[in-house]
Amino acid sequence: MSQEHPQTSQHRSYFKDLSIVLSAYIVAGISTYLAYTYFVNSLGKDSLIQSIILDIFATSVVFLFSLAAGNTSVYDIYWGVATIPLATFWIKNTTQDLFSTKNVFFLILLAIYTFRHVRLYFSHWTGLQYEDFRYVDMKKKVNNNPWLFWILSFISLHMIPTLFVLTAMIPVYDGVIATEITSSWIFFLGVVISIGGIAIEDIADYQLHKWRKTCRPDAFIDVGLWRYSRHPNYFGEIAFWVGLYAMDLGTNGTISWTWVGPLSIFLLFEGVTISMMEGHLLKKRPTYAIQQKRVSRLMFWFRNEKAAGEHEALLQNNQTHHSSVGIQLSQQA
Repeated sequence: MSQEHPQTSQHRSYFKDLSIVLSAYIVAGISTYLAYTYFVNSLGKDSLIQSIILDIFATSVVFLFSLAAGNTSVYDIYWGVATIPLATFWIKNTTQDLFSTKNVFFLILLAIYTFRHVRLYFSHWTGLQYEDFRYVDMKKKVNNNPWLFWILSFISLHMIPTLFVLTAMIPVYDGVIATEITSSWIFFLGVVISIGGIAIEDIADYQLHKWRKTCRPDAFIDVGLWRYSRHPNYFGEIAFWVGLYAMDLGTNGTISWTWVGPLSIFLLFEGVTISMMEGHLLKKRPTYAIQQKRVSRLMFWFRNEKAAGEHEALLQNNQTHHSSVGIQLSQQA
């Protein structure tokens, strides 16, 4: 969840919009099952390759609903919803025990993660009048050209996030198809890290939700966890996936490169999501630059009040200078 309030457009019926979103995922689920039964299942027995094909297919179905509704945010909950079907598919297709200790822990954590994301999303969702500010900005960048926007939406706002989730799930794939836990302390350390990540996300989002009720339009959050990280919710998200990777390390999984899972999530948030959010916040609230000097970008760390104070003084001097120049120009005119 960002520090911004939801972007909205024209008013629509909430329940009609909800039925559209739910229909998108029901149709995607049914059609993906049929695609597997009558086509993908005949392509071979590699469950990872099969899941990639099916996930891309399901994303394409959801995209069609986004296109029909004229709103890319139909896809927004896919990130969390896709994890449980993927893990269950891998377990069943490799004849592993669904209720083995390791698989139960993987599935429980993914279920909590999915529930948290869906609950959070619908707690502030106002219907299909809601659209993420990043999608609105993209429309402006292509001059509201519908053809160009929907091509970019399919590639960068639907397919690429799906591939990131698939990559992040590689440790889960390796873990659930493993035959046993080989290092209990590493496995359960991963469980603790993942639970901690979910808890950090939830606390941070709760603090943000509470702060929004009383904040000024020009303010930025500086309470609770947000006093020590500018994006504690994103830190928690990354920690969740790091924990799943640690759980995989505690099994006898055979893939040696599962580290790409948490790395992909880190690169996504550090390289794209946070940069976009910070740029958006600076554009709307130039004084956010003070917070950038005072609080760590992602990791929890000590506050730098001295640097923030110096930067605040510099901003005030610049504002005073610009005001003086403006007065002089008006007098000369």
